[in-house]
Amino acid sequence: MRRQTGKCSRWLWGIPISIVAAAVLAVGVLAGQHAIVQNTPGDYVVVAKQVNVRDSSVFDKSKVLGTLFQGETVHSQGTENGFRKVQAAHGLEGYCSQKYLKRPSWAVQIYLKVTRPADVVTFTNNDVRVKLTDLTVKYPDLATLQVIGQSAWGDDIYALVVGNPNASRSIMIQGGIHAREYATGVIAVEQAAEVLRMAKAGESSDGVNVAQALQNLNIWFIPLLNPDGAALAQQGLSAAPADQREMLVQMNNSLTDFSRWKANGRGVDLNANFDAHWQVKDQLTPFGNGYPGVAAFSESETQAVRALVEKHSFESMICYHSTGEVIYWYFGQEGKAFDRDEALAQALSAENGYRVVKPDPALSSVGGCKDWFVEKYGLPGFTVEILDYSSVPVTETLLSQAVDLNLGGALKLLAYAAER
Repeated sequence: MRRQTGKCSRWLWGIPISIVAAAVLAVGVLAGQHAIVQNTPGDYVVVAKQVNVRDSSVFDKSKVLGTLFQGETVHSQGTENGFRKVQAAHGLEGYCSQKYLKRPSWAVQIYLKVTRPADVVTFTNNDVRVKLTDLTVKYPDLATLQVIGQSAWGDDIYALVVGNPNASRSIMIQGGIHAREYATGVIAVEQAAEVLRMAKAGESSDGVNVAQALQNLNIWFIPLLNPDGAALAQQGLSAAPADQREMLVQMNNSLTDFSRWKANGRGVDLNANFDAHWQVKDQLTPFGNGYPGVAAFSESETQAVRALVEKHSFESMICYHSTGEVIYWYFGQEGKAFDRDEALAQALSAENGYRVVKPDPALSSVGGCKDWFVEKYGLPGFTVEILDYSSVPVTETLLSQAVDLNLGGALKLLAYAAER
């Protein structure tokens, strides 16, 4: 029998060795290219749940400037000591550990989709319209749907008026002034539903009968003051008018990731656009965060709030935001107004457990909605931050917990106003 010499050198487990060699070479080339690509300037995506951004690439001599979250896109210009110098769309700049950043390849995108929580909250302006309409159908004698104005892109800004629409005194509960904080709108809707339920059932809160109080008062629930920004943060550029997309990308540091966008559709931070020590500070041009506009009340959304407050006699307001689990209340009050507002802030804190922020005489906050209300009208206004700093993205579980803690917020203001 003739021996088949050299057969094993030409074949490997039934595969031609030339194909095996080509595959090995291809893998080596791809690996080399991947290594090169991973270490070149360009756009990167955060793959860790969260990662700190520091002011220096020397870890033990640096301080934390802020946090990036999984799925967020940044632009990088290179590495130093295992850190990448990064710039996020919302303005955060510094150094971030290189191992938590990857090029947004198809494999990385699949990984992000797999690791993203399944119950991430979505809340659009259509959700607002549907949910508020449902409440007017369920409680036709107690709830009225109103449009208080239009957004920069022409979308309606909805409000639900609970109680006597002709009452001489009002309360405002507002959510969604910052784009990425759209989940706060759910708080406003759930509070409205609870107030209506209690009124229909004849129940009391803090010794005040809700139905009776609503005969002489009304509560304006505005779940999503910034519908354009909320759509942009959730849906990306597809939510924007086609003729504005290029401009929006330029405002966003040339990135197409808008998940951390805070501004409205014109790149104006609405919570810096009110006439409360309004000024242009660090951000000089339209941007996803921090630009206060060309002047106080330059935006249609803030104009809508101003017109509403000028038309009705508001006793107090709560503006819901997303980060910190704190309550801001101070903006220069003195004497009895100081004592009154601090006591009401403490009452809110007793219910939700959030820390009441100590007075800041420096008035570092400028242009905010509650700041304007407190200063101009001398009445209590509150900014309530409903989640901790790591609650990104907001899941249904986290939001449900925040709803439970804050369900009685409007009722606290109702009891306060009813007793005046």
